Amino acid sequence: MYDIMKEIVAVCDRHHLTYYLSGGTLLGAVRHKGFIPWDDDLDLEMPWRDYKKFIRYAKKELPENLFVQTYYTDPGYPNFFLMVRKNGTCAMPEAAKDLDIHWGVEVDIFPLVGVYKHPRLKRFQERKMRRLSKILLIEYRKHAEPEVLNSDPFYAKYMKYPVWLRILICRALSFLLTRSRNPEELGVVDYGMKYRYSAEWYKKTVKLAFEDREYNAPAAYHEVLTTLYGDYMTPPPESERGGHELLMGDLIWDLQRDYSYYK
Repeated sequence: MYDIMKEIVAVCDRHHLTYYLSGGTLLGAVRHKGFIPWDDDLDLEMPWRDYKKFIRYAKKELPENLFVQTYYTDPGYPNFFLMVRKNGTCAMPEAAKDLDIHWGVEVDIFPLVGVYKHPRLKRFQERKMRRLSKILLIEYRKHAEPEVLNSDPFYAKYMKYPVWLRILICRALSFLLTRSRNPEELGVVDYGMKYRYSAEWYKKTVKLAFEDREYNAPAAYHEVLTTLYGDYMTPPPESERGGHELLMGDLIWDLQRDYSYYK
């Protein structure tokens, strides 16, 4: 994952694109000067405009063994944000192994989107962003969480639509939801827009050590991490020290064999 991140950052540096360490990766840089020992992913953030440019450059410039995964490039991919995955590897939830997408080891890149200022527009943006995320999650939940589909009438409506039509709906929604100008808040688009930060926190950038190099982080990383984790310098109890298996169940990890081997 760290090798993948270095390639991503190289593209950003080459084209003067803004990126930031994000989430647990930002926390790891501050608290551990690198990986959180029990973590199993790497997260970056990019402002929406740079995020869109990165997708265009990355498809052309990343090494051939890396795949830029979005719901545009991999129909059935269940997220609005993108992942860069490595071919010939496996990082696949066992429960979702029948979902026909690329399941290589990945780095997550989350877009930072301006939050609308007007209260009514803000509520509209939040609701539609949650809807967009739920639409994209349908294919994943068919395989991994069918009980959720059966209990939510929202899914009964959208499951009737073919995947290509759901993607078209999401493209239309994303156009509407990312048009805010000079925002006072930024929203992280992961599974909706749960986390929002003051735009002031991202106006300046600092370098933080992560493993053997330094990477960009918001200068107000203390405020960001406090919003995310509260007392972020105190590690969680041992029972909560885990990666995605805490949310997704058993994972199949293999750095030598492609995910298709396990399918």
